[in-house]
This record gives sequence, structure tokens and C-alpha cells, in this order.
Amino acid sequence: MRITNSMMRTNSLWNINKNEELMNKYGIQLSTGKKIQKPSDDPIVAVRALKLRTNVKEIVQYKTNSQDAISWLGVTEQAMNNTTTLLKRARDLCVQGASDTFSPSDRANIIAELSELKEQFLSEANVNYAGRYIFSGFKTDKPVTLIKAQDTVNYEITESMSAKGIEKVSTVVESATPGQYEIKDSYRLRLGYGDIASNLTGTIGTLPNQLTVNLAMSSTDPDAYNPAVGTVNFLEDTGELVFNVDNVNGEDALGNPVTPVPTDFDIVYNKIDFQKGDLAPEQYYNCINTSAVPPIIYTKPKDEMVYQISYNQQVTVNSMGNEVFTADLARDFDEIINAVKSINDDDPEAKQSLQKDVLGNFFEGMLTKLDKHLNTIVREQAVIGSKINRLELTINRLDDDKVNFTELLSLNENVDMTEAVLNLKAQEIVYNASLAASSKLMQKTLMDFIN
Repeated sequence: MRITNSMMRTNSLWNINKNEELMNKYGIQLSTGKKIQKPSDDPIVAVRALKLRTNVKEIVQYKTNSQDAISWLGVTEQAMNNTTTLLKRARDLCVQGASDTFSPSDRANIIAELSELKEQFLSEANVNYAGRYIFSGFKTDKPVTLIKAQDTVNYEITESMSAKGIEKVSTVVESATPGQYEIKDSYRLRLGYGDIASNLTGTIGTLPNQLTVNLAMSSTDPDAYNPAVGTVNFLEDTGELVFNVDNVNGEDALGNPVTPVPTDFDIVYNKIDFQKGDLAPEQYYNCINTSAVPPIIYTKPKDEMVYQISYNQQVTVNSMGNEVFTADLARDFDEIINAVKSINDDDPEAKQSLQKDVLGNFFEGMLTKLDKHLNTIVREQAVIGSKINRLELTINRLDDDKVNFTELLSLNENVDMTEAVLNLKAQEIVYNASLAASSKLMQKTLMDFIN
């Protein structure tokens, strides 16, 4: 095979360029600290790097989510701790009220303290995290209880009731004998509000087991707490449904069956003139804002704010205000205050004596209610505490995962600097040798042999 100078020159240049490319490759590795500069350098390393980088970014985001969740739960837990403290104080007052006879000054002090406890209760229900109300579900811009009065807004509210919630209440009324008083027991269900505009149903239950609702009644009416058999008194000022004892028992005094109170039913009513501190109806009930054009329909929320905290792991961070700060709890505060206020020192002594007996029994019954509210909050506190512990463990594991994946990423991407220096020096020697060999080879030409 004939070898020409042109072929030798071309081969020499190709070899020199190849050696120069390798030297440049090792030089770039040394300067960047990376094994590859583009995916085509090593597709396997490139694909693995993409996966590892994605894993590290996910871990960083999961840790951020976990820290945010802990912060949210921490604010929630503190609000519940404060609520537990004020409920315990209210319970102490009820214990005192069940065993002691209050003087007028004692009653005034208790009313003042209970009013402050209620204000703090409303404040805890509206606690916020970074400007978002934490007990409002997805409606984080809406408070659980109203922060200002709304006297022109009308809501049509549908409230679900259960016969299991019927309770016996006692009131002092004047007996048939003038100047004499007696204690009258009645049975009632309490709605979420007082000062209700009107009832829209007119009946409770379905035929043939149906009770008629007496509308537009007030607690001051003579027969307000003494409905006839088969009827229910709807007291607009106190927001109560008062039942006849026979309907509650399902039979009369002789054992004859009568229409029982339905096990579960809905009551629909209008509420206007909301005061500061009232429950926000859209947070607690299925309701319609009929003042808006067009009317706005709300469904009782049961929202879950879910944070992704790890691979296929989620945690719900929010607690619903309608489950923790219940309508019954808000109404119980009002009833305690009103019960203490009901004692009038100007009333006849006989009436005052009975009222004090009723008040003592009321406080005893309120102890059971407050214990129930406390148990509800304590259970929720336990759930929150377990979630915080879980998140702290998750963060520790994510820190370990980040270290591991970062180390794998470094092993995959980063060049061994010692090896890179040796490769560069070795390639530099090869490159210089190729230059030297080519220079010697190209020194001779045809002109050197013509003479």
C-alpha cells in the first residue's frame, strides 16, 4: 500500500487532535469537578444524576412541608391548650356554684369572669396562622365566629337535630295559688342561635309520626315551656324547641302510645341580626345567604388540609372549628351567664329560694356538659400531639435521606480529583509525545533528496 506524505500528515493531525481532545476533557473535569459536561458524555451517569437530583429536591420540599405542618399544628395545639384552661376555670366556677349560695357581689364577679372567659373562647376559635384562620377549613379568610355584627344579613339555616339531644330543664313559675311558686320541668332541644326570625318548617317528622310546631312564641309566654301533646313550641328569643313529656317518652301517663319525637330531623329557620361573637353560619350549617344576589348556598364544611410529607405519606394538619368549638359549647357559656343573671334580689324570697335551688342543679348539670367538651378537646389534643411526634420523626428521617442521596449524587457526578490530575498529566505526556513524533516525521520532504 502506497503511503503518501499527505496521508501521514492527515493521520498525524488526527492523532494530535484526538490527544488534545482527551487532554481538554480531563482539564474540564479538573476545573468543574464533574465527570460529564453533557448527557452524551455518559448517558448512564446522566440519567442517574437526574433521578438523584430529583430525589434530593423532593426531600427538601418534604422537609419544608413537614416543618410547615408542625408550625400549623403547634398553633392549633396552643389554641386548644388555652381553651382547655378556660374550660377548667368555667368548671371550677360551676363546682363553686353547685355548692355555694352566691351573694349579689359574688354573682356580679362570676358574671364578669364568665364574660371574659367567653371572649377568650371566641378569640381562640378565631386564632390564625400567617393570616389564615386555622379552624375554618379551606375558608381560611373567614373567621369561625363573627368579628363584627351583621345586622342586615339574612340566612336560611338548616340544622340537623336528634332526639338523643333532648334535655330536661327546670324553670321557676308562679303556681295556681297567687304568691306561690313552683319548679316546672320541661324538655327541649337547643338550636345554635337565639333571637331567631322565624321557623320555616311548621312540622317535625313525617306522617303518621308528625309533630306540629307552634310558631312565633317567646320564652316569656305563659305556656312557652308547657306544650300540648303532639305539638312543639318554637321559642324564637331563646332558640329552643320545647317538647311535651309524653312525646319524649312515646306514651302518656297511662301507658297509651303517643307520637314520639323523631329520632333525627332537620329544622329550617331564618336568622337575622347577627351579633359580634355569633357563630358564622357558613362554618357550622347548611345554609343560604338570602341577602346576596343571587343567593349564596353553603354546605357545612368538613375540609381536610393535607400535606405531603414523604413518599406516599400525607398528614391532615387542620381541625374543624365546628367539631372543636361546637355550637353547644358556645351556647353553654351564654346559658351559664344567663342562669346567674336570673337571680333577682328584688324577687319574693320564696321565688329566690327556688331559683337558687334550680341554679344549683343547673350548675351540677353543666359540670357534665363541660366535662364532655373537655374530653372532646383533649382527644383532639392527643391526635395533634401524635401528629407532631410523627412529623418530627419524619424530619429526622428526611435529614438522613438527604445525606444519603447527596452522597450518592456526589459519587455519581463528582470526579475523583486525584485521578483527574493523574489522567491530565498522563494525557499531557501523550500529547507532547505526539507533537514531537509528528514534528520529526514531517521534517523530511522530497526536496531533501533531489540534490
